[in-house]
Amino acid sequence: MKTNIPSLGERPPKRGNRFSRAMGRLMLRLLGYHFTGTIPDREKFVVIIAPHTSAMDFVVAMFAIAGLGLRVSWMGAEWIFRYPFIRWMGGIRIERSKSTGVVAQTIEQFENHQRLVIALSPEGTRKKSVPWKTGFFRIAEGSKVPILMAGLCHQSKEIRLGPAVEPDIGLDAFMDEARSFYSEYLERYPDRFGI
Repeated sequence: MKTNIPSLGERPPKRGNRFSRAMGRLMLRLLGYHFTGTIPDREKFVVIIAPHTSAMDFVVAMFAIAGLGLRVSWMGAEWIFRYPFIRWMGGIRIERSKSTGVVAQTIEQFENHQRLVIALSPEGTRKKSVPWKTGFFRIAEGSKVPILMAGLCHQSKEIRLGPAVEPDIGLDAFMDEARSFYSEYLERYPDRFGI
């Protein structure tokens, strides 16, 4: 089965080289995963990834990111940055000593970078989390960047890239779109996923 790797436009941040892209694509092919959808041709956006019900979600996501050649960042606690590879993997340090919270610090990162894609799990845990945490929406709204919905379906081996939605539609309207997008997912552990 083909992995159907979406092409990146000129504007999103890039990462890696032909070798790393080939390795990511090979691993996806060996695991049987394929893409549907596209990546927005934007310099900055937030991507939310769900469901997050098993450690395998992270593994598949890392191969997908490598295969795409997309530079994806994520916010992490200070203590994990003692490991040098964390920053190389896209980690951006959350400074607990600052008076501002994670949302404000992430908005600041968008202000300080010309190109930035931040990935977040709106569930925040591998356990069932309803309702979702809405920090991702406040980050997108405060940074004036779209939100790309991405889903992993382990049964169909699909990495689904949905529409990039502008946050000016409001949280309630966005959550309606998210419920529609994620409703068909049969995840690895169905009892752990809700929206």
